[in-house]
Order: sequence, then structure tokens, then C-alpha cells
Amino acid sequence: MSVKHGLLAILASGDDYGYRLRAEFDRRTTPTTALNVGQAYATLDRLERDGLVERAAVNGQGHVFYRITTAGLAVLDTWWSTPVTTGASRDELPNKVALAASLRGVDAHGVIAVQQAWTLDLAQDLDSTLAALPPTPQGDIAWIGLDARRRRAAAELEWLAATSARLRARDPAFDVGTDTPRRGRPANRATASAGGADVTSSRPRG
Repeated sequence: MSVKHGLLAILASGDDYGYRLRAEFDRRTTPTTALNVGQAYATLDRLERDGLVERAAVNGQGHVFYRITTAGLAVLDTWWSTPVTTGASRDELPNKVALAASLRGVDAHGVIAVQQAWTLDLAQDLDSTLAALPPTPQGDIAWIGLDARRRRAAAELEWLAATSARLRARDPAFDVGTDTPRRGRPANRATASAGGADVTSSRPRG
């Protein structure tokens, strides 16, 4: 699962700080390994370096809040509208759909439709390639790998259809948590001297 895009997706709902972002990421996805808080902060540092997030404020407990930038929103929009290809990790697609379905204001059905179109094109291309294989030993060997990919594409299409139907019958979206975790990155001296305000999150409640 893309930690970079996952954190951007959550920040699109409002400013937040690393430890709580890590908790929200874990609540909204089912990765093989839970996101480490150190990895969350390392990713935020890279996002800040690349201009995709910026520091927004520091609260009374010293937690640094991050805000998604216009450039970050553009990157996120592109990610939502781009299919997950066969080169991605095994849990990338289900976690991307789960994240979209859990966040209010995100078109999870649009994410699914983009993936369905790409996977259907892949399945059709594989059908054509399989049909054109020569009746030779080399053709038989090629068939093994191509047929495996074709069956995985068919299974993905079946899963996408089932997921779409479930999301139309049930709405799994839920609000981002506003509880205060026990840990978070404290403000450093540079942030404090820059005039970081002693405020709470700008995230709207409810």
C-alpha cells in the first residue's frame, strides 16, 4: 500500500499530525504489516520536502500538524484516477479501494470503475495473445504464464464487481478520529521560533 498517497488522502480531510495519521492509516487499510509511526513521520518529511504537504500549526501538546498543499491535492487526484497495474504489490489495490470507501467525499465507485476498465482491457489483450499462440512446445510454455495472468484478471474483475455491489448496499465511510493519541512529534525550536500557533486541529468535526 502506498503510504505516501494514503497519508495525502487522509490529510485531504483536514490537518493532522503524524501519530494520529498513522492510526487513521491502519484503521482504513489492511496491509500485511501495520504502518510504523517512524515510517509515517519519514513519509511526511518527504512529502514536505516535495511540496505536497506543509506544516500548519503546533498544538498545546507540541504536536506538529500537517496540511496538504495544492500540489499534494493534484498528486492525490491523479492517484485516485490511475489504475493499479500488475507491477504493484499484492495488497495495493484492495487497500486503495478500502481507503477510498472509508473516506467521506471520495468516489470509491469511480476508483473501482477506473480499475475495471484497465483490467478488462488487459484481459482482452491476453485473450488475443492466447488465441494467437502457435501449436508448438514454445507456444505451450508461453500459454502457462499468459493463462495464469488471464485468470488473475478474471478474478480481479469478479472481485471488483462484488466490491462495487457491496458498497452500493452498505456505506463503510466513517469520520476521521479526533481523539488525542499519547504520542506525536514535538515542535522543534525552528518551528516554534517561526511562530507556530498553539492551536488544535483545523479538521471540522462530524
